[in-house]
Amino acid sequence: SLIFREIVKLNSLTPDEVKVKEKIEKIAIAYGNAEFVESMYHESNELLQGIRNSVLVDQAIDLIMHQASKSSKPVSVEELLTAGV
Repeated sequence: SLIFREIVKLNSLTPDEVKVKEKIEKIAIAYGNAEFVESMYHESNELLQGIRNSVLVDQAIDLIMHQASKSSKPVSVEELLTAGV
């Protein structure tokens, strides 16, 4: 969580409110009484903050994945087994 907080801070990330709304809607639909559940989330700062934090983590992961680079290198079994030693 410390790493995610730092990524959020360094990149000035804020929760995407559209994604927050979508996440609440998805949860509400799963419970069956969508209107009641949605109003419960919007009336509770604690519940709403939990969803916002979840969206921020998702956004940080998306940022990391977007900036990451992949490379491949053939490695022998011996090298693989002794890599962390």
